[in-house]
Amino acid sequence: MSEKNQQIQWVTKNVRLSSLTAYERNPRTITDSQFQKLKNSIEEDGYHSRIKATHDFRVIGGHQRLKALKDLGYEEVEILVPEEEIDDDTFKRVLIRDNHSNGMFDMDMLANDFDLEELREFGIHDVMNIPPMFGEEDQDQSPQPERCAKCPECGTVFTTKGNME
Repeated sequence: MSEKNQQIQWVTKNVRLSSLTAYERNPRTITDSQFQKLKNSIEEDGYHSRIKATHDFRVIGGHQRLKALKDLGYEEVEILVPEEEIDDDTFKRVLIRDNHSNGMFDMDMLANDFDLEELREFGIHDVMNIPPMFGEEDQDQSPQPERCAKCPECGTVFTTKGNME
């Protein structure tokens, strides 16, 4: 393996949230209702998806989690930092990959194994274009691009709007 492609080794550190600095050019955004869902998720499921940061505590991945944790009153959390300092190209690569989902849902499994109300409660309608429950509409109604996903098993094409996280 060449030095450029060497795998990053991550280590955990406990840090005060106040010592973390958001990356000023983070391209990831979140609506108010998505932010509330993130906070609810942390409250119900705990802080389990670690923030990634550089040695000087500049956030690489987890900007929204950082805001949510502060909002929820957390003062200190465990984060991941690379064992060795990373260059700007690696920083940007990890930033994008950390915020990009490469998978998709098996629609048949979702339909057969989960209740529609349960999926709505989990926030799945955000990525599947399932109408939200009455009164749950996003406050941020900016136009969202349409996207298609084809089920590799049955060939059904599903159309969604917005981010496919």
